[in-house]
Amino acid sequence: SYPVTETPSQVKKEKEEIIVVSLNYGGMQQNNTSELGKLVPIPEIPKYYIKINCSANTITVYQKDQLGNFTVPVKAFACSTGTATPRSGTYPLTSYKANWVPLFGDVYGQYGWQVTGHIMLHSVPYTKLYDKSSLTYYNYDRLGTSASSGCIRLTVADAKWIYDNCPSGTKVVIYNSPKVGPLGKPKAQKLSGHMGWDPTDPDIHNPYLIKVKSIKLSTT
Repeated sequence: SYPVTETPSQVKKEKEEIIVVSLNYGGMQQNNTSELGKLVPIPEIPKYYIKINCSANTITVYQKDQLGNFTVPVKAFACSTGTATPRSGTYPLTSYKANWVPLFGDVYGQYGWQVTGHIMLHSVPYTKLYDKSSLTYYNYDRLGTSASSGCIRLTVADAKWIYDNCPSGTKVVIYNSPKVGPLGKPKAQKLSGHMGWDPTDPDIHNPYLIKVKSIKLSTT
């Protein structure tokens, strides 16, 4: 699915006056004035490198080796790309991200992060904003196949991992190859006894998690 706008409406970019900095305090920079002034976060250095194989609908995440090159595969995700997904190129993640993003078709995605233009990484769409019980389960069951209009769809858990661990500037390489990747292609989970939610969502109100907990309690 495409986001409604190139920069999601829920993401507000704050424009602040650029200041001269000279001192550094625990990862925060202080302006060189007689007053304390504002503390400005130092941009986080990317720890990972993301490769999206459109042919295989698989994402492989790499971290640095001892020489500082991104050659060590650490995670693989099943995803859904689409007809308008770029077929090649390297794109640094932009600064536009949001817990919920509005998408074309009157649907919404969790943990959206802009890759380039209208192309984002986000969860499988929902029909209602902030309503986690409105997951489009038929799209969830298509993860691992080409199913989107152009964005890259993931489970909530996988989208959240990228959202939490891959800062702005993280390189995203999009390519096509019959070779899935060094970690293979994870088996995409199919929904059974659908309860409206993404079963991987870590929210404590997720009925899938509540059901698992109740089963464990009943067997102890």
